[in-house]
Amino acid sequence: MLSINISELIWGIVNFFLMMFLLNKFLYKPVLKFMEERQARIDAGENAGRQAESDERLCEAELEKALEDKHAEAKKIIAEGKRTDEKVRAEALTSARHDAAAIRQKLKSQVTDRSEEEKKQLDSMQDELAGRLAEKLLGIELK
Repeated sequence: MLSINISELIWGIVNFFLMMFLLNKFLYKPVLKFMEERQARIDAGENAGRQAESDERLCEAELEKALEDKHAEAKKIIAEGKRTDEKVRAEALTSARHDAAAIRQKLKSQVTDRSEEEKKQLDSMQDELAGRLAEKLLGIELK
């Protein structure tokens, strides 16, 4: 037959609650605390990762905008350089044409002056040359 021993039942219940208390105090609470701290670190890491990704996207956007601004600035500088180059080239061409015209005019003036001098010289020598020619043709000396 089956008999229930009350003292063993009470000691069994006391042991059960004592084990529950000890396990709860020294095992469950420290493990739960460790797991909560670990979860907090994991969550903090995930948040930091999300924040880093957000910062990275923001930096990429800022970098892209800065790159576009620098590209536009470079285009402006190139366009300004081309305008300046065209202006300088036009000024140089105008100056060269002006200088060439001045040189041409000076050379024309020199040629005209030279030809007039040569005409004067020929005119002054014409009488002498005519006299010499006559002397040669006539065979006499005219002086």
